[in-house]
Amino acid sequence: EAAIVPPPQMCFDETLVLHLPPLTFEIRRLGGHTPACSVVHVPEEGVLFSGDVVMNGPCPGMREADAGRWIEALEWIEGLPVETVVPGHGEICGMDGVGRLKAYLTEIRGAMAGLVRSGRSREEAAAEESMEKFFWLEEPAGEYWLAQRKDTFRQGLERLYDEVKREQAA
Repeated sequence: EAAIVPPPQMCFDETLVLHLPPLTFEIRRLGGHTPACSVVHVPEEGVLFSGDVVMNGPCPGMREADAGRWIEALEWIEGLPVETVVPGHGEICGMDGVGRLKAYLTEIRGAMAGLVRSGRSREEAAAEESMEKFFWLEEPAGEYWLAQRKDTFRQGLERLYDEVKREQAA
């Protein structure tokens, strides 16, 4: 039997603030991992529920990502008075987890920019051996899941190539 999914009762474009005393829930769409990625900041508690804007663990899937916007989103988060970040994947962390992901995205984006400048094609750049260092899994995975994750990683590299190529052409 199919589940009945009720329509949303409330929608927002960029931000929504809910005052539910004694707490405030500041909801903001930041994008990055996907265009609709949003976070919920609870200032009274010093907590951020980051969804997939923050992932604390293995390399993030980037097949729908805008890495430049993602880095900007992480920089915005770094400006919040937050002690606890509840990520979309991985263990609860602090700003250290945000900084690690930002460093990862900055490094992979820089490496791809070098490949684009060197004249590599999209397919060559996505298959470049030097990009393999950015792929890792913490948990053991069977061959099927490893192949799936590698395919998702390659798709993310292709998207990153397109993003950097557009930027360099501008």
